[in-house]
Amino acid sequence: MWRFLADETTPYVEEAVRVFGERVLAAEEEHAASDSQATIGRRLLHLIFGTQDDGQQLPGVLADLVDNPGSKPAQAALTNHVDATLEADPGMASAAIEIVAAFYRKRAEGGDLQALVDLGDFLYWDEPEGARAAYQEAIDAGHQHAVIDLAKVLWVGLRPPAGGLARISDDGEPPTPPERAPRLK
Repeated sequence: MWRFLADETTPYVEEAVRVFGERVLAAEEEHAASDSQATIGRRLLHLIFGTQDDGQQLPGVLADLVDNPGSKPAQAALTNHVDATLEADPGMASAAIEIVAAFYRKRAEGGDLQALVDLGDFLYWDEPEGARAAYQEAIDAGHQHAVIDLAKVLWVGLRPPAGGLARISDDGEPPTPPERAPRLK
């Protein structure tokens, strides 16, 4: 399961609440077909809460954020709700992942190389192969800083498990340290 999915989606849903306000769960209008952060956030909220007709009351965690957009407790309550909902429904979590990943891919198709790096960052902990591919694509397209990000994902993927190299035998004794090479003068 994705460890940080709710945290990753929070900026999008907060932007949607800021832009759309009380109409955040209304069915999308024709002009909302863009791929802005607010629209992506709205799609995520529709996935989690469904859509509503005009006049229906928003769920409490959304209403609190609409009424108090800068409120840290309201933001935390929404993040906790999103986390619990996605944790309970792996299919919904997969759909949320695809919404966010598609947003980055579409930006990358439009020539935004940073979007490939952002996609790699999004996939980093839970889909390291996808992150590696995104970083490599950014590098191939000329984003040189992505080399560092690729190195990080490869390092995390190649590190031995904790304690994996500390014991050589089962005799209960730690391995003897190797002799040091003499210093060069």
